[in-house]
Amino acid sequence: MRATLDRLSACDHITLKRVSRLYQTEPHKKNTDPQPWYLNCVLEIETSLTLHQLLSTLKLIEKELGRKTKSDWKPRPVDLDILLYGTIIYQDNGLRVPHSDLTQRRFVLQPLCDLCPTFLHPEYQMSLQELLNCCTDKLKVVDWENK
Repeated sequence: MRATLDRLSACDHITLKRVSRLYQTEPHKKNTDPQPWYLNCVLEIETSLTLHQLLSTLKLIEKELGRKTKSDWKPRPVDLDILLYGTIIYQDNGLRVPHSDLTQRRFVLQPLCDLCPTFLHPEYQMSLQELLNCCTDKLKVVDWENK
């Protein structure tokens, strides 16, 4: 996590504003191979980059930190996603904002609620806290510091 934060902080046009608590997350059941639990957090950044420039920057950082090609439901050293970009709704060229799975993943909603529980999801017009309360994801998400 520290290497990811350091890389992001060193990027031109990206200012790290806030970091959620760190959460340990049960591995997804879609992969039947035994896996360790994941660590997750959410970052709030300020940037002058466009969505596609930001995505390219995140993919470069993933590669620098050892991420190989896309590996759904498999362990990876780092996975950086654009969850929200203010109130913008965007879909084009393999990029969708808000992130398409945001409302279905407790391990995303919980740390998002650490930072901005009252933020209204641009498509659903529900607060992130309301979305978390309605989330049907049953995978365990545990506060890393208070486990």
